[in-house]
Amino acid sequence: MNLLFLSNQNLSKSEQIDEAIISLFQHTKNKSIAYFPSQTDFPKQYLAYIEAYYKRLGIKIDVYFDSDKQYDFSLLETALKCDAIYLSGGHTFHFWHNIVQKDLIKPLTEFAKNDGIFIGVSAGAIMMTPKIDSSVLCGDPIIEGLSTKALGFFNWEFVPHANSIHEINEKLLKYSQSTQNKIFACSDGDGIILKNDSLELIGNISTFENGIFSK
Repeated sequence: MNLLFLSNQNLSKSEQIDEAIISLFQHTKNKSIAYFPSQTDFPKQYLAYIEAYYKRLGIKIDVYFDSDKQYDFSLLETALKCDAIYLSGGHTFHFWHNIVQKDLIKPLTEFAKNDGIFIGVSAGAIMMTPKIDSSVLCGDPIIEGLSTKALGFFNWEFVPHANSIHEINEKLLKYSQSTQNKIFACSDGDGIILKNDSLELIGNISTFENGIFSK
């Protein structure tokens, strides 16, 4: 699998993050992305920001695939032909609810199995993990009755914005005792790349497992 997990996407740039992105597209033909927003970006302001970010890396946003208010199923086939899928940040439960309701779990999973690239930012990164429960630590509102089982591309969890969450270490130590998965806590500007089964931690990443903290 070829996956990139980011806490945020910042135009102020991190050379290591840029290099990680470029490496994922190294052998792709079109260097194209299908952009999946967490919710309808009506003026497409955030989309324009992301387009500018990737344009300077020689990568283009080919498809805007909205699973929310501007959902258009006919765009899915085109989106799945892109080299990569970008899952944006936002409210995790809302984003995941849209993915479930639009029956997108299977096509997204197949895309990953066929060596498609995934770039997940904050909520989008959390959805690639086994479950979205950790998003509550970031202040995301819960949708009652929604299954928190996520895409599960691997067996560890991801917590973004760790540098701005009050008492994050205490909260993650407690949470790590109630989940069976290792947790990676990521500060803004940093990330994790999983490329061909090789895991690389970029920047300030902490791990929590079974009530134990390690850098």
